[in-house]
Amino acid sequence: MDALDIKLWIPVFVLIIITRSEDLNSMCNKATDINCDHGYKAEGNELLCATDRRTYQNLCYFVKAKCSNQDLAILHFGPCTTETNNDNQTLTTKSITRSTTQLPLDELEILQKVFCSTSKNIPCGNDHKPICASNGQLYQNDCEFAKAGCNRTDRLDILPQSSCMSHIIG
Repeated sequence: MDALDIKLWIPVFVLIIITRSEDLNSMCNKATDINCDHGYKAEGNELLCATDRRTYQNLCYFVKAKCSNQDLAILHFGPCTTETNNDNQTLTTKSITRSTTQLPLDELEILQKVFCSTSKNIPCGNDHKPICASNGQLYQNDCEFAKAGCNRTDRLDILPQSSCMSHIIG
């Protein structure tokens, strides 16, 4: 994943932190250009079958497809398989669950996982657009704020800048 690909995830992930909403439209405006072949490391077997009856190699590929098709959802983890009749006509897709890894089913959690797994390689730059966070820290920009959210188990919210101490993290 090159620097441009990584930079595209920052606004997407910031929106996850800020809203935690189910509206993926705004989060996906720039995420469709992500290159899932480089930089993303799957945790175990992430094959999954989606409602379009396609098997996705990992969560990153699913996120890209979800950003192009809002109605797409995960049917199950593991590959999609099909049954055919004697005339070689496809009848149905079997639902087989094969998962060696406990994976999040929520698409927002999946998007967050993909971003955070590559966050160490993300250059945040020197943009000075401070964001005050609910942990009392003032982050230099949305990128630093998004990275900070990767290391937390609780939600990191944006507050008015007056709520933060005067130093900047990042």
